[in-house]
Amino acid sequence: MDTKLLLVKSITLLYRESQVTPITMNSASIINEILVIIKVPETYVSGDFAKDNVSSLRETLRWMASNSLTHTYDKSELLQRLRVNCGNDDGLYESFVQGISKDLNDDDLKAMIVSYRKSLFTFTNQEKVKSIMKRYTNQVLFQPNTVDWRSLISSISEELTPFGDLDESTVADSKHLVTRVNFNDFNSVRTALSRGQEEQKSIGVFKMGLQGINRMCGQFGGLRRGESVLTSALQSNYKSGLCLDMLRWAAVHNRPYMIDPERKPLLIRMSLENKPEQDILALYKSLAENETGLPVDVSCVTSDEATRYVIQELTKNGFHIDMSQYDPSEMTFYDVFAMIEGLEKDGYEIQLLNIDYLNMLSKKGCAQGPAGVDIRDLYRRMKNFCAKRQTTFITPHQLSSQAKEMIRGGFNQADFVKEIANKGYYDGCKGLDQEPDLEIHQHIVQVGEDEKYLTLRRGKHRKTGETPTRDLYCVYKFENYANIPDDILGIDRSRKSVGGSTISEGGAPAWWDGM
Repeated sequence: MDTKLLLVKSITLLYRESQVTPITMNSASIINEILVIIKVPETYVSGDFAKDNVSSLRETLRWMASNSLTHTYDKSELLQRLRVNCGNDDGLYESFVQGISKDLNDDDLKAMIVSYRKSLFTFTNQEKVKSIMKRYTNQVLFQPNTVDWRSLISSISEELTPFGDLDESTVADSKHLVTRVNFNDFNSVRTALSRGQEEQKSIGVFKMGLQGINRMCGQFGGLRRGESVLTSALQSNYKSGLCLDMLRWAAVHNRPYMIDPERKPLLIRMSLENKPEQDILALYKSLAENETGLPVDVSCVTSDEATRYVIQELTKNGFHIDMSQYDPSEMTFYDVFAMIEGLEKDGYEIQLLNIDYLNMLSKKGCAQGPAGVDIRDLYRRMKNFCAKRQTTFITPHQLSSQAKEMIRGGFNQADFVKEIANKGYYDGCKGLDQEPDLEIHQHIVQVGEDEKYLTLRRGKHRKTGETPTRDLYCVYKFENYANIPDDILGIDRSRKSVGGSTISEGGAPAWWDGM
């Protein structure tokens, strides 16, 4: 954009913004970026308006940007100042007169402000892109020995991605906007209220295969669309197992609820640890054992037979399934976003994203700072990306060394998940508990040589309404088939305590609890 036109738009915008009643914001932050871009000749002396009209107008713009939000401009005085700034350039002064002198009604005033903001916002971002490209070009052409060629493309992509779709039709905040409610617009408020009412219904909720987990979710009885779910446990405590179970439960115990009926419902399992063949074998065993109620020897089934069975069972309700494994060492959240956006372009509606484990992703592009800032930023970015699409997001996370010390110190393991709930015992990031919509903590308790129990305790749940305290904790026994068999379609196999009887049998505590 021509420097003089840039000055005309900037000064006119600040003047017009000051006419809005009541004024709640202006574009001073963008204007300050523009002031840095507009260079001042070395011979220019501040306050000497006669020297150079560009420099003089820049000084006026700097003065306007530094004024308070409630500053009122006298139109005549401002035009006089601009007349002096423009010197002998009558055409330049006339541009200011056209932008400032006419009285505008509210609608025309707002339209003009939005138009000028768009134009300046686009300009500043184009300049940022130029700066980024210039820096990398100079490095590649003149300092090739300093270039990390393996990560060059991903580094450039990370820096350019925020500016990927910015043009003059994009309002400054629209790229990141999820929803907005205008309380001066009855229909806007009514629409928001209707959305809130819809969220209180169970339509589109993913029922899990265990009644105890569904009760933890309160009146919804399952995981809502767009909800972010964080499970946690110490090492070797069925984190990946429960995460994979959740994918299976979503597919076999639910039918697709489409937000866009023209698309195809897709459930994604992304592993950053297990190979897809490992997960598919585990799924076959779990599906078959839940169906027969008997242990299955996977070595006795052909790969073709197992493949057909898994496909049939996971897709019988109408879902499409995508399972993949990625190397997390260089993979960033940008890559995950690009993968999902590619599937959307292929006509899919991503209903569930299951990542085992999100924290293994590279933190390139995440906010940096004290320990845990990058982890929390990674989770927040993924959560917000999924929420905007009403995609249910599930990932496990390791518990911290402090939680491990509790076990080593002899803490009652049956109560371990009760103790850590809502206390932020996450590996590498104590504040991670502030990000998810739903937390589920889990821990395996061994009783003797033959019995194992999975204890589950819900942490926070961002929703309307309280869940009864009795439903926040439950226990399931590992059986000799299907690990923990699904009970959603049968008798309630959950327990109130380790070693106690099931809820369907009365829920009595273990015999040793009374000793």
